[in-house]
Amino acid sequence: MKSKLSIITISLAALLMMAAFYGCENKEKKTPLEKAKTELDKLGDKLDDISEDDPNFKDKVEDAWDQFEDSMEDINDEIKKTGDKADKKMKDAVDNIEDQSRKLRDKFENWVDKSGDSMEEAGDDIKEGYNKIKGEIKKMKENLEMK
Repeated sequence: MKSKLSIITISLAALLMMAAFYGCENKEKKTPLEKAKTELDKLGDKLDDISEDDPNFKDKVEDAWDQFEDSMEDINDEIKKTGDKADKKMKDAVDNIEDQSRKLRDKFENWVDKSGDSMEEAGDDIKEGYNKIKGEIKKMKENLEMK
C-alpha cells in the first residue's frame, strides 16, 4: 500500500513539474507590429538620451537610427516568412513606420549636411531641428497607440 502511495505521489510531482516547465516555456509571442512599436520606442528613448551638445552627437544619432533600421529589416523578414498569413493592415503599419522614420532620418541628414563641420556654431538651429525630429517620433508612437 505504501509503495502505491509513493508511486502516485511521484507521478503527481512529475506531472506538476512538467506543467510548470510547460507554463514557463509557453510565452506569448509579439506580433511584428508590436515589435515595430517597441523598436520605435527604443529609438525615441535613445534619441532623447543624446545631447545636442555631445561632441559625438551626429555619430550617436546615426548609430541609433542604424540599429532601428536593422531591427525593422528583421521584422520585415519575419513578415515575409509568414507569407500570406500576415495581416495586410499589419504589413501596411510596419511599412508606414519604416517610411516615416526614413523621412525623419533624411531630414536629420540634410540638416546635418547644411550645418557641416560647424555644428557647434549652428547651436540653436541644431537644438530646434533635433527637437522637431524627436517630436515627430513621439507623434508616430502616439498614432500607433491609437490603432
